[in-house]
Amino acid sequence: MINIIIVLVVILGFYLYNVKRRRLRRKILKKLKDENNNSGHVANILNGITKGKKLYKELATKIHPDRYKEVFKAEATRLNQELTLNKKNFDGMILIKDQIEKLYQLNQNNNE
Repeated sequence: MINIIIVLVVILGFYLYNVKRRRLRRKILKKLKDENNNSGHVANILNGITKGKKLYKELATKIHPDRYKEVFKAEATRLNQELTLNKKNFDGMILIKDQIEKLYQLNQNNNE
């Protein structure tokens, strides 16, 4: 009789554990889905993983302060620091990219 009760308690505990785990999984998936639809946060993370490293290297090469004349060096340093802060944030790097391109063109035109 006691063996049957122990088996039933174990089965009930196992069942309740699985129910709780399924509820938690559904809650997490729903939260991810809502974030993806509302803010694009998940898309930013995925882009940061897949495309971020290449974009960072490209922009870091263009904005390195040693490549600029004294006139543009302070701005290049500021953009370089901002780029480093946004290294894992793909959307942030895209916003900085335009500023870097403009400064790079100004420097190239000034070199001629």
